[in-house]
Amino acid sequence: MNTANQDHTYYSVGEYRGVRRIWLEGGALAKRGFTKGVRYRRETDPDNSVIRLIADPNGKLTVSGKEKRKGTGEFLPIIDVRNQEITQITADADEVRVDFGDGEITISVAHMVQQQRRREENLREHLKQDKVTEGTLCSGVGMATLALHEGLAKHGIAMDTRWVMDRDAKYLQLAMDNNLAVSDRTRIFTGPLEAVEPKLVDSVDICQLSLPCTSHSSAGKAKNKIKHAEQHKTDATAVYGLMKLLDAINAAVYCSENVVEAAESATYTLIKSTLHLLGYNIAEGILDSNQSGSLEHRRRYWFVAVSAGLPMPDFNDIPVYPRAHERLADVLDPVADDSPMWAENTYLREKELRDIADGKGFRRQLLTPDSERVPVINYITSGKVHPRFWCARPTGKSGCLRWPSRPGLSSAIRRWSKARVLRRAQRRWGRALIWGKAGALLK
Repeated sequence: MNTANQDHTYYSVGEYRGVRRIWLEGGALAKRGFTKGVRYRRETDPDNSVIRLIADPNGKLTVSGKEKRKGTGEFLPIIDVRNQEITQITADADEVRVDFGDGEITISVAHMVQQQRRREENLREHLKQDKVTEGTLCSGVGMATLALHEGLAKHGIAMDTRWVMDRDAKYLQLAMDNNLAVSDRTRIFTGPLEAVEPKLVDSVDICQLSLPCTSHSSAGKAKNKIKHAEQHKTDATAVYGLMKLLDAINAAVYCSENVVEAAESATYTLIKSTLHLLGYNIAEGILDSNQSGSLEHRRRYWFVAVSAGLPMPDFNDIPVYPRAHERLADVLDPVADDSPMWAENTYLREKELRDIADGKGFRRQLLTPDSERVPVINYITSGKVHPRFWCARPTGKSGCLRWPSRPGLSSAIRRWSKARVLRRAQRRWGRALIWGKAGALLK
């Protein structure tokens, strides 16, 4: 049938005396020739989950109707589809789409229900073969991708990374060169999510996404002089890119990580509401260094959206991992008192005093080798690590824990090789801890 000349209505499947029922009435029937008294036949196509109602003068069924207003002789046509064939076609689906064409009506399971069935069937079939497919949005170098790859491998499940997406080509190049979860078969998408056409994206069993956090964090809002994440000039529209890709990805499981402030944002409220509409249950919570076993105190907001027909994870069941290191001193190499790593950093002390006087937010966080946790380590740029903390000496001087690019400072490089492990472990385990029992959970 030519769908270009059809009307489409979405109906809920009801029930009458224990039998599933689809009740059709009104002008949509009359417009297509199904007026009161017209005869028709019903055809059932179980293979395609379709019921067809076809106008036929020799048909065994008749359109019924009720008078619009008593005495007018005008009738509202009614077709009551109520038999066991509906159960055969719709199964447990609560919504159907009805396509009204001239002389023919087609009833099929609604698209969102079909999508849910498809993704759950695909995942179950893949797990029978001890494999899953995966894709990552806003992947960076793919730490989350690698974490999931390793976590599932521990349970004997092979993960095939079908694609990764990021707007930064440098990160993607690092992933291609170094990430074991990114293979020659992995498709690389370089550009903002908003630019990616859904038709290019394969459906996967598991999709990981971490939308840009700059617009959500307190520091990012202050730097960009915005009150709401949705005011960011470039990052705000990433949610649009995600939304238009959801139907194509149709993952059985979505996993997302972001800063704590994102949890109550309009962006994430919209994402979670949309996933609920599409047939997902969501578990969410705040995870920190207790779950990662790291010195770095990185609190992050996580949610896991699981297709409604699959078992849900329990955030209360996430284990607490023992720390690999108890004190900051455990990951630092000795630094001599006359080392140039130590400095007065007078300008920062003065800036802190000015900010306090002006009601601004900059504060130095001075730590000692006995500190049992450290604030979040920032990203690495221009050969330097940008921490939010300083290591203080009793003399009052402090040393910025940085990663010098000068080759002569090998001890500092070794120190930060260890310190980087904290973040790598945090970022890997931060994702892997949810998926540590992923194989058993999904099965």
